[in-house]
Amino acid sequence: MVLKNQLKNRKLGYYFIFAGALMISFAEIIIRYISVGDFTEGLFIGIGIGLEILGVIAIGKYYNSRKGPINETKHK
Repeated sequence: MVLKNQLKNRKLGYYFIFAGALMISFAEIIIRYISVGDFTEGLFIGIGIGLEILGVIAIGKYYNSRKGPINETKHK
């Protein structure tokens, strides 16, 4: 219910994309300075990519609910 209301606001998609990029950056720092296994590396990178995909989907749903910005500027 909360996500449905938030999908009307495109900021949620941008938050997901930002969180995904932050998670991937965090994974790179952990990999470089701390010896972690392949599972942990893959987990952090996979979650980051998943969050970015969710962000793109949320932004797409926002623009589809508005019928897209292209349709607003039709010439008569």
